Amino acid sequence: MAPNIPTTSDRWTARQERGMDGLQLDLNAAIPPIGPTSCLIKMAAVSLNYRDVAMLTGAYPGRFKGSMVPCSDGAGTIIAIGSNVSLYKVGDRVCTLFSQGHQSGFVTPAIRETTLGNKIDGVLRRHTLYDETGLVAVPDSLSLIEASTLPCAALTAWNALFGLEGRRLKAGDAVLAQGTGGVSLFAMQFGLAAGATVIATTSSDTKAERLRRELGVQHVVNYKTNEYWGETVRGFTPDQEGAHHVIEVGGENSMQQSLKAVRAEGVISIVGFLGGKPLAGQELCSFTDVLFIAAIVRGINIGSKEQFVAMNEFIDKHGIKPVVDGKVFRFEEAKEAYQYLLDQKQWGKVIVLALAASLLIVLSTVNILHRTPSRNGQHPLDIPYDQNNTVKSLGVDGHISALVLTGGDTYLVGVGKADVTGPVVEINFMGYADPNQLGSGVRQRLYSRAFIIGSTEVPEDRFAYLILDTQSGDTAIRNGILEALQDKGGDFAKLYGNQNIAVTGTHSHSGPGAWLNYLLPQITSRGFHKPSYQAIVDGAVASIVRAHENLAKGHLSVGTIDVLDANINRSPYAYLANPAEEREKYDHDVDKTMTVLRFTHTTEDGEKDIGILNWFPVHGTSMLGNNTLVTGDNKGVAASLFEKSTGNTDFVAGFSQANVGDTSPNVLGAYCEYGDEAGELCDFRTSLCGNKTQPCHGRGPYWGRHDAGTASNFEIGRRQFAAARELYDNSTSAAWTPVKGQMVRSLHHFVDLSTHSFTLPNGTLVHTCPAAMGYSFAAGTTDGPGAFDFKQAPDDPHASPFWRVIGNRVATPNDTQKACHGDKIILLDVGESDTPYQWSPNIVDVQLLRVGQLFVIVSPGEATTMAGRRWKGAVHDAAVKIASRERETSHGTPIVVLGGPANTYTHYITTSEEYSIQRYEGASTLYGPWTLDAYISLTQSYLPELFEPSGHLPTLVKGPQPPIQVNVSMSFITPVVVDRAPFFKHFGGIKSDVKPLHKPGDTIFATFVGANPRNNLRLDGTFAAVEQFDYVDKAWRQVRDDGDWSLVFEWKRTSTTLGTSEVKISWETGWETGDWRGDSGPSDAHGDLLVRNGATDDLRGLYRLRYYGDAKALGGSITPFESVSGEFKIV
Repeated sequence: MAPNIPTTSDRWTARQERGMDGLQLDLNAAIPPIGPTSCLIKMAAVSLNYRDVAMLTGAYPGRFKGSMVPCSDGAGTIIAIGSNVSLYKVGDRVCTLFSQGHQSGFVTPAIRETTLGNKIDGVLRRHTLYDETGLVAVPDSLSLIEASTLPCAALTAWNALFGLEGRRLKAGDAVLAQGTGGVSLFAMQFGLAAGATVIATTSSDTKAERLRRELGVQHVVNYKTNEYWGETVRGFTPDQEGAHHVIEVGGENSMQQSLKAVRAEGVISIVGFLGGKPLAGQELCSFTDVLFIAAIVRGINIGSKEQFVAMNEFIDKHGIKPVVDGKVFRFEEAKEAYQYLLDQKQWGKVIVLALAASLLIVLSTVNILHRTPSRNGQHPLDIPYDQNNTVKSLGVDGHISALVLTGGDTYLVGVGKADVTGPVVEINFMGYADPNQLGSGVRQRLYSRAFIIGSTEVPEDRFAYLILDTQSGDTAIRNGILEALQDKGGDFAKLYGNQNIAVTGTHSHSGPGAWLNYLLPQITSRGFHKPSYQAIVDGAVASIVRAHENLAKGHLSVGTIDVLDANINRSPYAYLANPAEEREKYDHDVDKTMTVLRFTHTTEDGEKDIGILNWFPVHGTSMLGNNTLVTGDNKGVAASLFEKSTGNTDFVAGFSQANVGDTSPNVLGAYCEYGDEAGELCDFRTSLCGNKTQPCHGRGPYWGRHDAGTASNFEIGRRQFAAARELYDNSTSAAWTPVKGQMVRSLHHFVDLSTHSFTLPNGTLVHTCPAAMGYSFAAGTTDGPGAFDFKQAPDDPHASPFWRVIGNRVATPNDTQKACHGDKIILLDVGESDTPYQWSPNIVDVQLLRVGQLFVIVSPGEATTMAGRRWKGAVHDAAVKIASRERETSHGTPIVVLGGPANTYTHYITTSEEYSIQRYEGASTLYGPWTLDAYISLTQSYLPELFEPSGHLPTLVKGPQPPIQVNVSMSFITPVVVDRAPFFKHFGGIKSDVKPLHKPGDTIFATFVGANPRNNLRLDGTFAAVEQFDYVDKAWRQVRDDGDWSLVFEWKRTSTTLGTSEVKISWETGWETGDWRGDSGPSDAHGDLLVRNGATDDLRGLYRLRYYGDAKALGGSITPFESVSGEFKIV
């Protein structure tokens, strides 16, 4: 044989009627020579059918002599072909044909002699050799795992519904499918896709709910509780005449009811015999029954290759995804897979992977993945092979890394994550500027996620991109991070500094504030709070340290995907001020494309996925202004879902902001919530309702829940996660562009924008202004209206005398300042106010990062959609020109992304046209109408530094340094004085306990005698936990903590005078079962927290809640304590 073509292969053999003992693993069995029309297939997956189990137990009528390789259903990749093969080529993905000789037409006795796993050796082996006529090309939209389910179950269902001339299923027909076996599930999916009414029977209410929720089955009947279900089924058909097609799987035991359910001239397709032998005295059907009903009863012998091809076209056309059980077995675990099927534990098809024995498979997310649509002709779960026909790599989560890419360069890459959750109670939230929005607990902890990219040749050539679950980056925070790295010494002091650290925020509006450097954002938070600041600094540094320790050689690749339903433009009136010819270049008034940077480590086995970093613009305002629980908002949800979906606790998923300025997650639009115009859309120009600002609110996808935006927030996060995961699961070269080029560069300059002069492309000399906020800044937005009825796009500068008086207590703008800001009616002249210290930044960060052909604009403000487009376009065009001049042609076309708000918070960046409208974003553009043009000019002028040879010191500081006001900032935040337990009580004592019994979907809670959680932030720890009892090890295991969306920790002061408080811990299991959706929302949406498999059975067990607290004594000492609730069962 030719080199690299295997001559032996592992296989399983079976001996009939010997049960599981009849299955034997045969190692290194000889592979026959490849015939002229034969194809050698490296099997990827084998799908089990009840037939395979029945053969071992003797229940199957077909017999074979001696031993036989079992199983008929599999899929793999052709690795060698015979000299006369014309239908396929090496590398093609193929399924096996159940009856190798059944090419078309009806089945014959001769065709029955060609069945796999019975007459011919089957597919439960690592390599198979079949004639090309016995193979069928895999549908483009399916993975090899999914395709392995087609040869028997899918084709049988297809033949039953479409195989009889004159009785083919059509829209409007009714289909009855019995049970939840493979054939029935496919029949349901085919029926729904064809526009039929689908009715199912099952013995399990849990499965009934899954059929409705996950597949969209219209009617489900429990045949255990409804003995005469046939009449019930007939009543569910549109005309109550009965089903046009019945998929009969029970055999004699269920045929009587099938005849009751079928319509006259309807078709009963007998495809199985799961019901076994009838019980003594059981009423059975007769020939007379069939005659009286005038039904067509038809036995199905799978189907032909011709039908298989037609079915695959239908699958591709309708995007049908086979239902694959969440438990996937390794090749060596074939016996366990058989037993699992025999015990009827499965939901969907049971899969045995025919991969190398050394590769462990953990596919905990397969129930999400098998329903994920493919793009670019490849599916998420396809298994790539290298030129030596070996599996290239499995990530720790079992996902196969995208090693089909070629041409990418090697870099040092590392990822890290750490907790940055500050005080979760009694501190004002940063974002909505509402002093009454004080934290009362935590639903989801906040994190810093660090991504380091470096040169393999020059250690100093690297950068670290941080994504914090905070409202923004900040001058003081960044400075604190840099100082801490210097204090660490060694490589941290040498390799990381001002030039190469980018600190971005997800722009969440649901985290503690009081950590920012300048006075303006400190006003509503009652000043600066050192613990809040220190938590972010310490966590950010910890994430960098972990990413640094994770550094190894690897590769980077870039992909994009559109997310059409996660953002809208909240200021379309201002957007329309941009030139029409510019707007016509784009399909949407917000950017809908998510750009994903994929990180892999190179190992001996191939590439291993370690993280993703993506950019997509949507405001962190899904959680509303009345929310008081700490969360990471929608991007925190997206990141958490993605990380959990991998099954790898070290995987880091960063969801960074982009040109977020005018975007909103409240995708249903902005409406008047009360007043005379309640229920109407807010005014298009001003966002007013009857000349008032406050009634106008944007509505998220689950508006109306009165849950402070919690469900809408989760849904917008889920949509971002789903898109990123879909792209991640697409491992084709068409989906990903390898990053190439040895240039790893970063630059950072401080620039004073209060006096910056520059020339526009048309030759006009312009300048920026000292920072100032306009009147519409106080109006807020449709995501969070301001107080005192300021309106956006104002025409009356005296609209709010109260705020005008407050504004005039800061510096009064002179005529020069007013003229500089043009259309802006100045409310707060913050850039010229420095009493008692500076109110807002005049010195800003200009930063750019580069690796290969990827350029990152690190924006200090919230660029609007069009502002970001112009900025990225300008950097792209300048990079092309410089590359041409420097004869740098090997890196490919520049890819430019924008991330922020970063490093310091400069509020908004609009186009000059949008600025002239003076809605909220324009009024919050600090440095006047030429702010965007200044940023573009500066980045273009500094861009050549990214093309220069190595030699820049990471710690170098360029430009005037901004003031660091940590030690001079005022604070009126009351410290924790003392915690006391009520009389005759103790800390952690239970005030109200859990109920002993619950069902999946319930909210389970207990209240405890509490202490102030500000005493110990418990970074990288938790205030609350759910523990489950392990009956095997006889021990309690923690299964949920503060990082889980479904577990809520709430703290409430019960007496300020006495210093008493209470804590409520709630486990909202509805987030894990899908019950959180209620009756609204898409029934086919995925991403519920039970990504472990989505089954409520996973929740059944014995549990308890645990509370971790810390009490402060009057003298200042802090004592930790713990407490547990009573035990409870979920049944």
